[in-house]
Amino acid sequence: PPPPSPDLLTNSFEPEIRETILTIISAVLTTNQAISTYRNLCTSNALEITAIKTLSLTADANAISSLRQKYARLITAEMKMKREDVAAGRQGSGFADVWVYDLEDGEEGYGGDSEDECYDGTSDETHDEDEEEDDDVAPFENPVTELDRGYQNWI
Repeated sequence: PPPPSPDLLTNSFEPEIRETILTIISAVLTTNQAISTYRNLCTSNALEITAIKTLSLTADANAISSLRQKYARLITAEMKMKREDVAAGRQGSGFADVWVYDLEDGEEGYGGDSEDECYDGTSDETHDEDEEEDDDVAPFENPVTELDRGYQNWI
């Protein structure tokens, strides 16, 4: 049979029934439109959530990378200070530099103009002479090489 035409709807039913059928058809169309809008919104939200996650992960990765670079520079600076202490004959003498090196500006921290503070040797820590001899015997390597070997997995 041919599809129903508006005339068939108009001529086949009483006015109250026609009005009810038209209301139902309108409600179905509105519901379909609402479902379509909801699906589009969900898709849009999913894309936005994915974008937010990507931005968050990127920001986290950048922050971690920055921290790793600063940590690597700190390790390199600390190894350089230890090497300078050994070259100056200060290893094991109870003398320890406690100045802070500003990794960002390349200047000394804690006031900049203040003199270096030195350890006065009054700590309760004991010093083992055999341990000092072992340290003297160990060969010194390039700090970058030591950094690569010792911290490669972390960085």
